This record gives sequence, C-alpha cells and structure tokens, in this order.
Amino acid sequence: MASPIAVWSKLEIRAVVSFLFAKGTKWSVICREIVENYGEHAMSMTQVYQWCSWFKTVEQICKMNQGLDARTQQTMTRTQLEFMTSSKSTEE
Repeated sequence: MASPIAVWSKLEIRAVVSFLFAKGTKWSVICREIVENYGEHAMSMTQVYQWCSWFKTVEQICKMNQGLDARTQQTMTRTQLEFMTSSKSTEE
C-alpha cells in the first residue's frame, strides 16, 4: 500500500467525498478511502457522514425542482438551502 498523501487541502478532500458519493459509494467506505489515502487526521467519520448527508439533501432538492424554469429553480433552491441551514443550526 502506498503511503498517505502528505500535502492536501480540505477542498480536495471534500471533492473526493463528493465524487465518491456521486458514484454511490457508502459513507463508511468513503471514510476508509480517506484514511487510506490522506491519513487519519484528514477528515473524521462524523464529517464524512455530514458531507454525505448534505450532498443527499441537495440532490433531493434538485430532484424536487426539476421541471421548474431556471429563475424559479434558483430561488427555490436558495430558499430551501437557507431553511435547511437555519434548522440544522437550531438543532445543534
């Protein structure tokens, strides 16, 4: 097995999580891949799970908004994301 990547950015790891999520990879497998390739301190299991949950929510919003015109779709998505973000912060 190759040694973990020594220099990485948070953005790079989020992109990897996004890519693997889009391929249908389970979050637990994504965690394992991150640890194998970037080391133990790159991203926690909780963070990977939260990012996957976020991507799933955005994916659901996009599916709900299909068929709407572009302007309405943009407004709806922004409103839905603001609502979800505010409701998540009140839960914590």
